[in-house]
Amino acid sequence: MALGAAVYLWNAGTGSIEQLMECGQEDDYVTSVAWAADGKHVAVGTATATVQIWDAGRTRQVRALRGHSARVSALAWSGTTLSSAGRDTLVLNHDVRCGAALARAPRPALAPRPMPRVACPDARA
Repeated sequence: MALGAAVYLWNAGTGSIEQLMECGQEDDYVTSVAWAADGKHVAVGTATATVQIWDAGRTRQVRALRGHSARVSALAWSGTTLSSAGRDTLVLNHDVRCGAALARAPRPALAPRPMPRVACPDARA
């Protein structure tokens, strides 16, 4: 659950609540949240254009992804690919295994175009 500048984890079994993260800058706040299918990782988009990936079990940030120039409005997972859409009208597809941006497209796309691919040298399938 996101509330202002923080994200909290609620355990439905015990009813406990734990703070996962809090934005460090005064003018920053959480703008989007998405759980990975593994149930272990959560992506957090912020007003300062950053996407953070957190290990929920360890309450530790795993990676920070950059590429947007405005707040991150939406996040969606597909396996090891995390897509982020920002107020800057971009949709970025990130390979979270290495943090590389796989594809970048303006939103909304007026015509289908092939997306450039970036190799992730240290990625494991």
